[in-house]
Amino acid sequence: MRNEEILNNRINRYRGCLIGGAIGDALGYPIEFVNSYDKIKEMYGPIGINKFDLKNGKALISDDTQMTLFTAIALLWQSTRMQTKGIAPDIYNCLHMAYKDWYNTQLRSSDRNKDEFRISWIYRIPELNECRAPGMTCMNSLSSDTLGTIENPINDSKGCGGVMRVAPIGLYYSRKFKNHPEEVGKIGAEAAAITHGNQLGIIPAYVFSLIIFHLVNNYDIEEAVKLSLETFNRDSDNYDAEKKEVFNNLINKAINFANSGKNDIAAINELGHGWVAEEALAIAIYSSLKHKDNFEEALICSVNHGGDSDSTGAITGNIMGAFLGLNKIPDYYINNLELKDIILEIADDLYIELPDKNISQYSLENVDEYWLSKYLYNDRDLNKKSSSKLDQYINSYGVIDSFPLIYDLAYNIEIKSDDPFVIDSCRILYIELMIVCLYDNIDISDILKILENFEESISMIDKFNNLYKKDNFDMLYVNSSNIESLKYLINTLHDSLKK
Repeated sequence: MRNEEILNNRINRYRGCLIGGAIGDALGYPIEFVNSYDKIKEMYGPIGINKFDLKNGKALISDDTQMTLFTAIALLWQSTRMQTKGIAPDIYNCLHMAYKDWYNTQLRSSDRNKDEFRISWIYRIPELNECRAPGMTCMNSLSSDTLGTIENPINDSKGCGGVMRVAPIGLYYSRKFKNHPEEVGKIGAEAAAITHGNQLGIIPAYVFSLIIFHLVNNYDIEEAVKLSLETFNRDSDNYDAEKKEVFNNLINKAINFANSGKNDIAAINELGHGWVAEEALAIAIYSSLKHKDNFEEALICSVNHGGDSDSTGAITGNIMGAFLGLNKIPDYYINNLELKDIILEIADDLYIELPDKNISQYSLENVDEYWLSKYLYNDRDLNKKSSSKLDQYINSYGVIDSFPLIYDLAYNIEIKSDDPFVIDSCRILYIELMIVCLYDNIDISDILKILENFEESISMIDKFNNLYKKDNFDMLYVNSSNIESLKYLINTLHDSLKK
């Protein structure tokens, strides 16, 4: 059971974004090449497809989710390599390398380049070596060693294969570039340009990356869309004016349709079929705005048309998941989703970034070995997996060495929650409060009283942040800028200690 009372927290949005995208992809994948809504209704009933069409008990993902995961791997590999070795290719070359890894998974074994350097630990996952209707533009572009860029287009394609994979960019850079959103958009655009050269295949990736960026920074969907458009239009001098106008007009039409009460089928028919990037994003924006409080309704709306249903579903799922969070996605969509545990693990990794930032190539002993097996050595070793995210926190701050009693006390608390992330977060909160008590000569037995006073609890957390020279360390939910989540954690920890 996921805890419904954790609101507006980042990790919930990260998880929701990637899982939501995979759900939308899996819902639309069986009807991707069914060319009319009438035929979809013949196959699935009067409202079209509204539940997974399972294959051997699983809802299969397509190339959309595959490439999204490889995008995430590129970001994490580049960051880990830079922080541990001091040198790494730039992010665009890392994305190209990860996409080349994906490209090889889609080839017959006899055709694969076995000598090519791999950066992606997920390359070895059998399900990601299944050929799931890969886009021909992506395959053709990646068959060469040429790196497509905005300045030097690799082709003139504006297919949706560039936009449907960039959600991790909005997630990963949502903190680093919080005050410079245009940087996020530029990375999203260049990621699309690796395989798609037409500016109408690139501009939507700029805007979509920013929509995700704003959603995980607590904006409403319509606000996120409008802010993203504004940023792009301020930063778009190098783009063709006519193509910018086409894109802006279509996205504004989607917004207007969503606010007009227009029939879903009629609205989507006017917006397009989603095979090209601007149409895919427009359909996703329309569906998300029209049904912004209901994940399921938004996805059903986004896939039931005679076009590129898995891509429109994937983009809609990314948006809705980033907005609502994982805890608002129905369990019956999550339970049968192919690779759900891998997707959640990668979402968590995007959130964590790297368990220990004070590292060098000469001192890796304090870095989580499981992390390094994935993002430095590119070969996930489950034997090195820590038992929980709490272990990563403990290792990063040296709690076991410096405060062994505090470590033992935290581990022995029975937290009143079924959510492992809430349990770990409460224990982290307890550790931080106890450490501040020690520094300030406060009796540890007074923690219960401190927890009864929200302002005093916040003050203690801020003191810990200052002691360790960190800005609102939000390894999990412990973040003094996330008031609703903190209130819930403080109350949960208080109730757990009180008994």
